[in-house]
Amino acid sequence: MTTANKTMRALCVNDGQVHLNTQVACPEPTGDEVRIAPTIVSVSWTDICIARGELSFDGILGRECVGVVEAVGPDGDKSLIEQRVVCEVATRCGECELCRAGIAGHCQRRTVLGSRGRDGCLADRFVLPSTNCRVVPAGLDDDRAVFAVSVAEALQVARQITVKGRPYITVVGDGPTGLLVAQALEPLNASVRVVGQNPERMGLCERWGIKHRPIAE
Repeated sequence: MTTANKTMRALCVNDGQVHLNTQVACPEPTGDEVRIAPTIVSVSWTDICIARGELSFDGILGRECVGVVEAVGPDGDKSLIEQRVVCEVATRCGECELCRAGIAGHCQRRTVLGSRGRDGCLADRFVLPSTNCRVVPAGLDDDRAVFAVSVAEALQVARQITVKGRPYITVVGDGPTGLLVAQALEPLNASVRVVGQNPERMGLCERWGIKHRPIAE
């Protein structure tokens, strides 16, 4: 950020073009928002797809990070100040039919960090509702905590599957999300297999005791 704390650096995409170290206005938290200074950011597959032009979005990229809360809006949670947090990427309105039905993850008015109606965290600072923040336990370092969103998504997959008997479950793809999903499914009463093409990642499955097979076969 500049010495006046008025502008900041950001990784932006506009009209399908990615711009590094763009100088943009530093956001001020309003309502129940907090302003977060990222300490580590993970480049997700969503970021890559947007940068390639495969998904449409104009704004600041980034959806997975660990950061420190440095400012809170007038209606935000003041206890979060100076806390190290990870962030739930999708906001919710709390008022639409889906929110009232208890499935706020599919809120009709939701914004999504760095991909839908909200600037992301690949910047010096970003803002998000305080209800989207989760305090990181003191014993968990940033390098591990940054996987919180991906781990949560993998665990949600395991929650949505009904396992009866001992079925076979194939995870197609050996990227980070695929490997996390396989680990989340393995404790279930199922035979889990990863199909992929990266020998190193196949080796990880071998080490974890998860069945695996090259996609070429």
